[in-house]
Amino acid sequence: MTHTYSVRLAAYDGSGSDQNPKVWIAGSVNGIPSGAWAVFWDMIQQANAVGGVAAVQAVLAPILLAAIDGPPFGRGPVYASGSIPAPVTAGASQVVCAEAMAAGSWTAYRRAKQKSHS
Repeated sequence: MTHTYSVRLAAYDGSGSDQNPKVWIAGSVNGIPSGAWAVFWDMIQQANAVGGVAAVQAVLAPILLAAIDGPPFGRGPVYASGSIPAPVTAGASQVVCAEAMAAGSWTAYRRAKQKSHS
C-alpha cells in the first residue's frame, strides 16, 4: 500500500538545557492529520547524519502512520552516529527542527499489516 506523508510542524522547547529534547512532530498521512508525536532530537539528527532527508523520512513515516493506523505499530530504522546535541537557542521556547521539516512531503510503500491468528 502506498501512503503520502507530510510534515507540517517539527519544533522543540529550546528554553531548557536538555541536550536531547523531544521534537514535536505533526503532519498527515494520506491527508489525515496525525496529531503531535514526540521524537527525540538525536533520532532525527542521527538519521540525517547517516542518510540525509531520505533517512529522516524513513524514521518519521512509521511514527506518522501510527497515528492513523493504530497498533501494532511499525518500527522505523535505527541509525547510529555520534551524539549531536541540540543547539543553544538563547532561551527560545519554540525552535524549529529544520532537519525534520526538510522531510516535507513524500510517498512511500508500506506492506499491509499482518493479521494475528489467535
